[in-house]
Amino acid sequence: MTINKSFSLWLAIGSVWSGLAAAEVVRIDVAERADVANAAAYGAAGAYEKIRGTLHFAVDRDSPVNAIVTDLALAEVNARAAVEFRADFYLLKPKDVARGNGAYSSKSRTAAAKASCR
Repeated sequence: MTINKSFSLWLAIGSVWSGLAAAEVVRIDVAERADVANAAAYGAAGAYEKIRGTLHFAVDRDSPVNAIVTDLALAEVNARAAVEFRADFYLLKPKDVARGNGAYSSKSRTAAAKASCR
């Protein structure tokens, strides 16, 4: 994954998480990339691809903004004194992001919440 694609993904995930607690994405593991609908074009955006993988996070359990997280103070920490966790992600995006409209939509399986941004 290139720097630009990684940054876009971090930005999308970060904006969804920003209202909940302060976490840092420390690694992205991409398990699968594939064309959507045999690379059929969708309007001006053209062909889309789906990306599936795992986001790895680290969070400061002592930060006041993370006090909302139940029992975080009881979690084990890594060598940097941060609590690590991970979440699966599934992303649909134009293969050529320059042709997209700059908006994104994400859905959390656990919270069944949906967020869209421009």
